[in-house]
Amino acid sequence: MTIDRQCLSRQASADKRFQHCTTISCPVVAADRLLEINPDLVLLDLHMEPLSGIEVLMRMNALMEPQMRPPVLMLTADTSLETKHEALAVGVSDFLSKPVDAVEVVLRIGNLLTSRELYQRCQLYSNGLERLVDRRTAELQQRTADLEKAIAELQETQHQVIQQERMRALGTMASGIAHDLNNGLSLILGYGDMLLRDKENVPAGSTVETYLKEMVLAGRDNAELVKRLREFYRPADSREPRQAVDLNELVGQALSLTAPKWQAQADGKGASIKVKQDLGDVPHIAGAPAELREVLTNLIFNAVDAMPRGGRLCVRTREKAKTVRVHVSDTGTGMTEEVQRNCLEPFFTTKGERGSGLGLAMSYGIIRRHGGRIAIKSALNKGTTFTISFPVPKEAMKPFEAGLEKTVQPLHVLVV
Repeated sequence: MTIDRQCLSRQASADKRFQHCTTISCPVVAADRLLEINPDLVLLDLHMEPLSGIEVLMRMNALMEPQMRPPVLMLTADTSLETKHEALAVGVSDFLSKPVDAVEVVLRIGNLLTSRELYQRCQLYSNGLERLVDRRTAELQQRTADLEKAIAELQETQHQVIQQERMRALGTMASGIAHDLNNGLSLILGYGDMLLRDKENVPAGSTVETYLKEMVLAGRDNAELVKRLREFYRPADSREPRQAVDLNELVGQALSLTAPKWQAQADGKGASIKVKQDLGDVPHIAGAPAELREVLTNLIFNAVDAMPRGGRLCVRTREKAKTVRVHVSDTGTGMTEEVQRNCLEPFFTTKGERGSGLGLAMSYGIIRRHGGRIAIKSALNKGTTFTISFPVPKEAMKPFEAGLEKTVQPLHVLVV
């Protein structure tokens, strides 16, 4: 594009290499048509009326982004430093002093067009490279995220396997110990009951009777402990009866059964515990209602114990990814990472003498026997959330309906 009041550069338009050369003698028209023509190069006279070359260039700068502006070759007879500085400041690429030489005009135009072509190629390659880098970076970030997720899942699986094997080993050991303890406890309880019935040798109200009652009571407590030891990691048995269980119903039952105890404890301490049930529309699962109710009871009591000054207890149920999830959350004292790692192990407790350390361990065993999983999320002084996930049966189960009890004929047992 040539903007020249005297058309001094017709030599350029006559050159066969520049077949698309637009010559405009009016600077106002040229300024208005810059975007329409979108030239690859502007050959511009400096002194024109009513707009000077500097003013035309300033309009071009206002209309075009810097990377889109074409190179500008300015024609001028004014070669003063002040004029050159002013022109260079607004974006002039090169100067031609009047009178101009045709060969020099063509050579300078060719050089500027070559430079512009190289610049455009560099821009194209640069943009392409940026897109490639962005795409590869996004792919790398996605792969990194997938890898981190896989590592986290692997670590969680390893933790679950280690926990399961540890519990299995402890369960085996506990079963063996429980068997031996039961033999000794049977003798203690049997002879203790016999002596207590012997009123002739053990008079009522005597010191001996008092000691015997304490001995029998301690024996029965230990027998109950042994029973719990044998149950805390009993392996799943396919022959165990399973029925359709409505977890929403169990949540309501567990809260109703536990409320009198923890409400009385909270009232005694002057604390207030607010309970929220956020129950979703979840399908039935296959399970043993009594065992699952025991799990919820343990979690509710643990949540209340973690809020000695009161707080909020929330039980939420949701269906997600073919599982039914129960979230039991509290706003209590929370747990450290070490406590989170060990809280499912038998005999581990943070309650001192008030806790046996078997509640969560037994709950974990029950959850595993139901094919479920348990996850713990906790932070000190912010609360704890236990999340239990149970698989949804492939086929819908109907709620259990108790039928009439059948009459059982008397049986004879022979003891040798």
